[in-house]
Amino acid sequence: MDGGKTKSMKKRKWIVMELLLLFVLAGCGTKEVSKDLKQNSTEQAEIALETELNQEELQSASYLGDWNDTTFTNQWSNIQMTVSKSAAIFTREQFPLFVTMKDNQIWDVILMLDDWDSSIYIFYEKPEKEMDMDTFLRQKFEELEAPEGLSNQINGWADVVLGSETYRKMETSIRNDKFTDFYARKNGEYFIVIQVRSTPFKLEEMKGILKTMNGGNEKVVSNH
Repeated sequence: MDGGKTKSMKKRKWIVMELLLLFVLAGCGTKEVSKDLKQNSTEQAEIALETELNQEELQSASYLGDWNDTTFTNQWSNIQMTVSKSAAIFTREQFPLFVTMKDNQIWDVILMLDDWDSSIYIFYEKPEKEMDMDTFLRQKFEELEAPEGLSNQINGWADVVLGSETYRKMETSIRNDKFTDFYARKNGEYFIVIQVRSTPFKLEEMKGILKTMNGGNEKVVSNH
């Protein structure tokens, strides 16, 4: 007997069992049987939901990196960087204090320098629909918040190498004293995003952190 027939017989067997069960409930009117079945169904639904949530947590965990003192390493995103000891590194439990995390995002790093106005965010986002890199980055630009009466502006685009990977870089600013650079590349269904925010006083320190990525340097491939 082939696999298709076996599946068909199993399906018919379950249908017959369900019909018999309905007959028992309708004909006998046994409240206890109905109560037990309802309880079992609820328990099974709760187990299924818990299993689904556990699978989602395990899936998310496979994308996350680790800190060893002041060095961050993530094999999946191929990112390694070392920050100064004065930088505040936040735990994942603290992330919601700083950002609103969406269901299609996995946040991996949030750190701030001692001026509390310069930061590095690393997160991975799976867009709800297909889009190219520049469209995705423009979407991130539109999500930036500027102080009342001011607006963000895009200053330039470039393809750069960080470590051993090529990123699309979008430079933005508010006036001349707040800079936010986005670095993005694709890995499977996810965009890997490094968001670097800085004041003029911390630009060199931020550049120094980026230079530690895999021992590499930010090398401009092209400006366009």
